[in-house]
Formats: sequence, C-alpha cells, structure tokens
Amino acid sequence: MRLIGIGRLASAAALLVGASLIPAAAPAGAGAATCQEQNYPVTVAGTQQNINGTLCVPDGATTIQILVPGGTYNAAVWEYQPQGAASYREAMNNAGFATLNMDRLGSGKSSHPFNTLVTGPTGSAAIHQVITKVRERFAKVILVGHSLGSGLVRIEAATYHDVDGVVSTGLAHMFNAAGLVPVFTSVGPVTPLDPDPLLRGRGLDLGYVTTLPGRRNIAFHLPAQDPPGAIEYDESHRDVAAAIEAADIVRELVPLTSVSGRITAPVLLAMGEKDGSMCGGPVINGIKLIGADCSSAAALKASEQSYFGQASSFDTFIVPEAGHSFVFHPTAPQFYAKMISWAAAHGL
Repeated sequence: MRLIGIGRLASAAALLVGASLIPAAAPAGAGAATCQEQNYPVTVAGTQQNINGTLCVPDGATTIQILVPGGTYNAAVWEYQPQGAASYREAMNNAGFATLNMDRLGSGKSSHPFNTLVTGPTGSAAIHQVITKVRERFAKVILVGHSLGSGLVRIEAATYHDVDGVVSTGLAHMFNAAGLVPVFTSVGPVTPLDPDPLLRGRGLDLGYVTTLPGRRNIAFHLPAQDPPGAIEYDESHRDVAAAIEAADIVRELVPLTSVSGRITAPVLLAMGEKDGSMCGGPVINGIKLIGADCSSAAALKASEQSYFGQASSFDTFIVPEAGHSFVFHPTAPQFYAKMISWAAAHGL
C-alpha cells in the first residue's frame, strides 16, 4: 500500500472548505485522510435533486473512487469493518486513493423524489454529473458499485465513457432464479408502520421498497456464514430502493438487454463465492443453472468475459466463502488487496 505523508494534510484541508472535518480511521502507522460531507446538485428529468456523500482525501491523492451502494443499502455499507479490520473505504484511503462514499439518488441522505424519477438511466445520469464535478480536482476516476449500484455503474460507464476504471461487485449477468426467491420475499414497500423512524420520516411514496425487519441475513448473506455483529450492522443501516430502479437493473442482468458490452474502460468483476442470488455454476444437484460460475476467478471470467466485449481489459476475483454482500465477511480484505493491485496494474 502507498503510505500517505501527513506533512501535507494542511494543504488538503484547505481545499475542503465549508463543512465539518472528520478524521478517517486508519490502522497504526498508516496515513490519515481528511473527510468532508458533500452535497452535489444534479438535474434529473428536468428536476433539481441532490446527491450526498462523504469525500475523503489522503494527502496527494490524484485518483478518486466513487462508491455506489446497492439496493436497500446506503453509504454505510462501505464503512463496515469486518472483524475490526479496516472498512473498504478506510483501506482505499490508506492506500492513497480519495473516496467519495455516496448515497444513490433516492437513498440515504440524497434526494428522494417521487419513485418514477428514480430509474437506472436517471440514477446513472446523477452519478455522471457527480463525476463531472470531481473531475475538476482528480485526474482519474474509478467507479465502484455493489449489486444494484453495480448496475448503475455499468449503465453510467457504458453511456458516458467518462471513467478510468469500472469495478462491479455482487452483480453478474443472468442470475440464480431459485436463489433470488429469498430476496424477493424479503422486501416490501416502505409504510408508516415500518419500525425504523428514519425510513418513516422521509415521506417516501409506496414505490420505494425496503427489506422486512430481520430478513437481511436471508436476503443478502446466506448461505455464507457472516458474524452476528455483521448482520446486526446490516439490519441497523437498511435503506430503500425504488421499484422501477430495481427493474432497470434486472434488465442489465440479462445479456440481451445489458449495456455492459459498451463499456470501454478496464473492468474488475468481484463476486462472493457463496452469492446465492447471482452464482450457480454449470450444475448444482443435477440441475443446470443460469447463474454465473463463481467457483473460481478463472471460471467467473470464462462465464462473464463475453458480456464486456469492448472493455480494454477484464479481470475477476472471487471472495472466498462470502455471500452476496461480501464486505461483511471476514475474507473481504482479500478483495481490498486485489482492488489495490488491479488499480496499480492499470495506472490508477
């Protein structure tokens, strides 16, 4: 990892004007990053909206990773520390990357317009406008998505060709139909009866969905075995997605309607070995499945490479023993290391 020199933190802080400064957590001996909450005005379907995120900048950073959470997740997913290790965001800052840990349009602290305005194209257009803004400061941009957020990342990169790297996690092409049943049966519309006051208080219409209380382990973790603390963290930070947005990402899963073949930047695809919703392999229990083959990085590459035909390079990684939301698994730091080495190999 590149260590961040602390001597130039004052100059970095001078560029971050107008909001409270939060020191990013870091292991002993690693350099610090300066973090600031940001609000980016965006125009969506002729309406003015806002994308919220936290910008963390190590001294001298020239590459920024924009982190896009999945459906019913918000920026908190990238802040989870697996068994006390650095979170993904912290690990990237410690390696010298700036990060913008953002909430998708319609989630977290970002705007919550009427659900019909929250779609795959509008969500990716909002990300594009954020990229345009951060380009004023950073020379290179890597888009990193999880699950539904990976769909938005792929649509954005295929449409605007404005990023230097694309990282898709938890989203392959096609899916394990049987494995998706627990996901679909675990979500429902946000209602005034939802026990989470943060969700009730946003004034969300019934086109927004969230997970039912106590269902996130079934929906996003099993058959992997994540620690109880990870499940508790996931439950306590659950968020929302718009139903139309989710339908657009399903179209991105299907090869006939996917736009990932138009991505020209380098692509890294990472999946949890035990992602029950996306992975299937060729045959399980004598039944042929159509999900991605997550038995090894080589198998995943063989099953997915044809869908990224114009990418300047295509690499894959399997997070061992991990499920769909693999940042919660103790093996997640293996992906951090892969991400850092992949970026270095591509001059990012």
